[in-house]
Amino acid sequence: MSHKYLTYAGCPENEEIERPRNYVEMISGIDTWAMYGIRISATDPDNHGSLSVNLGSPVVLRVAVQVMRDPQKAPQCIFAYCWTNIKTEDNPCGIWKEIFLPFIPCESSTVHGDENILQYIYQGYVMPINSSTYRVTFLLKWNHLMVWLNDFRDDGFVNVL
Repeated sequence: MSHKYLTYAGCPENEEIERPRNYVEMISGIDTWAMYGIRISATDPDNHGSLSVNLGSPVVLRVAVQVMRDPQKAPQCIFAYCWTNIKTEDNPCGIWKEIFLPFIPCESSTVHGDENILQYIYQGYVMPINSSTYRVTFLLKWNHLMVWLNDFRDDGFVNVL
């Protein structure tokens, strides 16, 4: 087995080794809404701010996805993720990983005032194992598209105290 991609501690040298591949990447929700009728409308933690939590407390990760009503955009066809480097039991090296966010049917609905727009909620959590400041952003996958919430390195922050 080759170890050329591992550091001395057994962690990958490339912290983005698990970056998703083979998708058409979109960054602007404005573009994806106009072209495909799909966008990330809100996140928790807010992508333009920071959240502080105590070590040993879960970090709740939540995404609201809006779609134009279309059977091909059923919630089972859309997959939401948090992309983060938070150190957890499953990610002790703190490499960038996708955290799958399951669909929450009881909180999904039509958008107030427009019956043609549906909002789906996806939510999960991670349990940090180290105190530090970590970056978080969100993405969704639908068909061949991977839609990022924001521009590269324009992430939110989680401060684990």
